[in-house]
Amino acid sequence: MFYDFSRYGLLAFIALIAVTPYAAYQYKQRPAAEAAMFALVLTWMFGPNLADFDFPFMPPYGKTDWAAIGAALGLALYAGRRVDMTKPGRGLDLFILLMCFGDLASFLTNRDALLRGPTLQPGLTLTDAVYYIEQDLVGRGLPLFIGRACFRRRADGLAALRLFVTFGLIYTPLILWEVRMSPQLHRQVYGYGMNYSFVQSIRDGGFRPEVFLQHGLILGMFVMTVTFAAVALYKVGRKKVLYVPMGIVCLIFLGVTVLVKAKAALLFTFGGSLVLYRIAPRAQVLICCLIAMTIPTYAYLHISEQFPAEELLQRLEPFGEERLQSMQFRLDNELSLVLRAKERMAFGWGGYERERIFDELGRNVSVQDGAWIIVLGLRGMVGFVSFFGALIIPLFYALFKIGKLKDERDKRILAFFCMVTAMLTLNMLPNMAIDCLPFLMAGGTMGLSSGLVSEQSKRRRQQKQARRAQQKASKTPSPPDDEPNPPSPPRPDRKDDGGDPTWEEPSVIINIPTNIR
Repeated sequence: MFYDFSRYGLLAFIALIAVTPYAAYQYKQRPAAEAAMFALVLTWMFGPNLADFDFPFMPPYGKTDWAAIGAALGLALYAGRRVDMTKPGRGLDLFILLMCFGDLASFLTNRDALLRGPTLQPGLTLTDAVYYIEQDLVGRGLPLFIGRACFRRRADGLAALRLFVTFGLIYTPLILWEVRMSPQLHRQVYGYGMNYSFVQSIRDGGFRPEVFLQHGLILGMFVMTVTFAAVALYKVGRKKVLYVPMGIVCLIFLGVTVLVKAKAALLFTFGGSLVLYRIAPRAQVLICCLIAMTIPTYAYLHISEQFPAEELLQRLEPFGEERLQSMQFRLDNELSLVLRAKERMAFGWGGYERERIFDELGRNVSVQDGAWIIVLGLRGMVGFVSFFGALIIPLFYALFKIGKLKDERDKRILAFFCMVTAMLTLNMLPNMAIDCLPFLMAGGTMGLSSGLVSEQSKRRRQQKQARRAQQKASKTPSPPDDEPNPPSPPRPDRKDDGGDPTWEEPSVIINIPTNIR
């Protein structure tokens, strides 16, 4: 059976069926940028988690995968001109093609079975390679392309800012409800909860909300995104959203970030908001590039065994024994996983948990927290470069292009997309990846970097043409208001008079005053 009714229920089944036509229909009803937000982001916010359709010859697809498929269909049917402008198969799409090549190479290098204690891990088959390629194309390639195609103009960026803030205001009452009542909305609506222990939802003497997202940490990154959008929207001159002043909106989101109880999201939100509010846009993009480069730098230090683990642990001693032990466990675990990944460095170990560490009894003794170590272990260096290259390269491209922009609003919009992309990428250092949103924002960063410059050039050409037309109109002589006086008759002694005998000398009367002495 392609769907597990006993586990996920009927409502989640109906929701998954409706996602694809709903996403495609948005492009018929709305502009492309708004359609992308409603199709992908809103589905991610309210769709059922974990539920998926497992069709033959296809990987299990969840809510964001079907939303991406529907959005791609709607984009092709109702906004085909944007598809042509984006030029599929070029630019960032090359990283997705490299990712697919890595999937195929990982299958070719992992066809051997592994005996891990009493556990036999099978080798990869051609079907597995097809699954991984389809998963990368749909789960990462489509959001990346949709972002490039739908966010290209100033109006597109402003629509994204406005809708992020609107979605955040809609989510705020639900977050506050779960802060008070515990994370139960997903269970109450769809009839089932998450797989992890409920203890993970208890933090600092209260509850960490989730609403309809997979984890409270993911909710924290969403609140971070809408906070950045509120700050950027305030800086471009927007006064209100849903009749709420922008200053109050920013304070609401900052307060909600504290209530979510996600420390990384709290740090990212306050630091990023301060940068967006106080620093010039070009410096913001430069900071985003440095932030995003943390991932490859961190991975390189681990792979080359140059990571200063002892120095880091010494600096953490003042923060308490519990924090020190947690960091020690993480570093030891990452070191063992990196050593395991280095055994097949080029293309990784593939699937079936072959990249993990097992003891002599066949038990998994490794913990994979960060997305970077998961990608490195599964896909090797080729998959690591293609995955994070698709997220980091748009930031450096934006840094190159932002100097050509003259309008402050364009710079602020581009800086917002860069900041969200950089922070979502940095979050993959301690935590797992978030569905669709990082690649959607990375594609939007790339699309706006080129599209805003092209729009500015087009606007300048139109202004020049308007000035030339105005100058041409001002040089053209205007017709006289009155008719000209008739010419005087010619004198008879002139050479060109024609010898007219009827001509008479006009009489001139001069009055001489008599009182002159």
